[in-house]
Amino acid sequence: MGIDASAPRWRRNCERYFAERLERPGLLAAVIDAPQGPGLAASGIAELFHRLPSPRWPTGRYAYLSSFSTDPRWRRHGFATALLAFLLDELRQREVSVAELHATADGEHLYSSFGFAQRTTGRELRLDLSRGPLRTHTSGSQ
Repeated sequence: MGIDASAPRWRRNCERYFAERLERPGLLAAVIDAPQGPGLAASGIAELFHRLPSPRWPTGRYAYLSSFSTDPRWRRHGFATALLAFLLDELRQREVSVAELHATADGEHLYSSFGFAQRTTGRELRLDLSRGPLRTHTSGSQ
């Protein structure tokens, strides 16, 4: 996705994250072993979250899909399709209301084929809190 992955800090945090969460019910990871030789052919993750239930999210359960990756040697063998189908079935069994993801141009067709679509309601806004305060807000008069 055009992000520099060489910084060691995120790797340590990622290792810690997996060590803490793989044994808990809020993280689903799926892998397909390489058909020939060592390593993986493909992998993907679904993180489960809870929020206030609403008409759009009746159970309040939602998932964020990420880290889908297929080894270039094993692309066009249906592995990403199989992983996505497996994870979505697992999410349905857990009564997850909504699944979200951010797609690369390469993966957009796959996700669209499962019914993922761009949001048409609301505006997704994000604030990077790691950058520190961008603006000082004061309420009331002094």
